[in-house]
Amino acid sequence: MTKQKALNSFHFFKSTLVFNFAISLVSLLIFGLNAFFITFLFFGFFTTILIKETNYKNEYIFYLNNQITKLELWLYCWVFYLLLVLILKSVIHIITVLF
Repeated sequence: MTKQKALNSFHFFKSTLVFNFAISLVSLLIFGLNAFFITFLFFGFFTTILIKETNYKNEYIFYLNNQITKLELWLYCWVFYLLLVLILKSVIHIITVLF
């Protein structure tokens, strides 16, 4: 993976982050922290992809011109979400152990 491809994939991830966080915040308020992480990885992710598919179709042309397919974008984005969840869970665990 080239540096430009990685940066473009990360840009796509950042563009989906706000929608996913907003969707997952509801589950955090209702069901708790574990539900937030599960929703963040699965339901929020797929809902965000659906929103991008229906409302922001033209953005994919930019990524295709940079030789990144939709499947690659989705896969990289999900891996970024997984890493983010693992980091957040680790930080929360460390904080609860220390205090």
